[in-house]
Amino acid sequence: MNIHIIPNRNRRDGGALVITAIIMLFIGATLATYLLVSQNEYTLVARSQVWNSSMALTEAGVEEGMAFINKYEGNFTMVTNWSTAASAAEDSWTVAGNLFSMHRVVSANGDYYDVTIDNSNPSSPLITSAGLVGYTLSASRSPFMLAAAGLPSPAAVPIRRKVMVQAVYSALFPGAITTVTNIDLNGNNVLVDSFDSTLTNASAWNAALGFGTYNITKARANGNVMTDSSLVGAISVGQANIYGHLDTGPGGTATVGNNGYVGPLPQSGSGIQPGFVADDMNMVFPPVILPGGASGWPTVPSSGVITNSGNYYSMGINDNLTVNAPNVTIYVQGTISLSGNEAITIGATASRVIFYVDGSSISLSGNATINNQTQNAGVLGIYGLPTLTSINFGGNAGYTGTIYAPQSAFSFGGGGNNTYDFVGALVALSAKMNGHANFHYDESLKRNGPGIGYVPFSWKEITAN
Repeated sequence: MNIHIIPNRNRRDGGALVITAIIMLFIGATLATYLLVSQNEYTLVARSQVWNSSMALTEAGVEEGMAFINKYEGNFTMVTNWSTAASAAEDSWTVAGNLFSMHRVVSANGDYYDVTIDNSNPSSPLITSAGLVGYTLSASRSPFMLAAAGLPSPAAVPIRRKVMVQAVYSALFPGAITTVTNIDLNGNNVLVDSFDSTLTNASAWNAALGFGTYNITKARANGNVMTDSSLVGAISVGQANIYGHLDTGPGGTATVGNNGYVGPLPQSGSGIQPGFVADDMNMVFPPVILPGGASGWPTVPSSGVITNSGNYYSMGINDNLTVNAPNVTIYVQGTISLSGNEAITIGATASRVIFYVDGSSISLSGNATINNQTQNAGVLGIYGLPTLTSINFGGNAGYTGTIYAPQSAFSFGGGGNNTYDFVGALVALSAKMNGHANFHYDESLKRNGPGIGYVPFSWKEITAN
């Protein structure tokens, strides 16, 4: 008899279930791994976006700091006034000594930046900015499949990035002679050098006045001559002695005569010394802007003597003028023309005297002088409006102060055995010197003189606290 053995159906079905369970377990593990990888990738991407956002916020703080210290940019005589208590209060900055601070919240989520400005060194303020962005992946913001899988969301972790920016004062008078176009120094016995009226060892120091005057025995070699021109021969030194550096625009060149000299003190040999010429000049020459209402200012007294601080108006100056007041601004609608022994005298009590010249020319001839009594270049500034196109110093004229006239051709020369001086600094369209012209740059003008504004010098990210 044949016996047929029938396989146990339950056992067969159980084996299938085991295989199915193993397959489902594998698929589940694979899916879980995929979801975890996806969550990790999403988390990294989101964190990267927040990381970048925090830097954008930090840089916004830097920009606010730069905007604050440049709030008077373009007003040459007020550039440094940003650091006054009144200025800080006006823009809601907190002041503690030399430290200025600002806390600004920029979003409903509480994102913010903190900015501090350390003005311990007024010529180089230090801006520190830290931006904080809250970083969280809530269930409502996670991808649907991650939230549906019940994967936990990371806890909120704020991300802060911090940078430090060193700003530098952009001086209006960075050198002795600065021009937009060419400089011609081809005359005989032309000399350009420097001194520093704030240093006892670099000037003839006057303890009673608190500043020093030029003395040839303490002269220095920072009488830099610069032009923005990129032309061949942009600076022609000729037979002049330039104790300082030459700088032209990119591609520009300088020429020198057989007996000309450009280099350090004491002088040795002739020609342009190694390292004393460059072609990386790049300067902005903003136009002079006349203060509002200047044409309605009170007229200069008929006596030609100003004894009270304030603003004054003049149709032109062609006779003696004396200023015996601390702070005086004069709008000259016409020209300045002095000859013979005529002079504009700045008294010892003056701390700042400014001329805005709207006429076509300034001319000094004969023995005419401007501010040759105090010999303090930082006291006097002449600003030429775009209409001022000619400045001519001749004869035995003398000038102590600064001149900023970027639309004006400047000439400085005479003849014979006369030796006369320009003490201070010049910015003009072009410059030509001959005769026995001596130009002495006061280096203190680069630190303490008028400025264009502040520019970033260095930027670095530091560890946030």
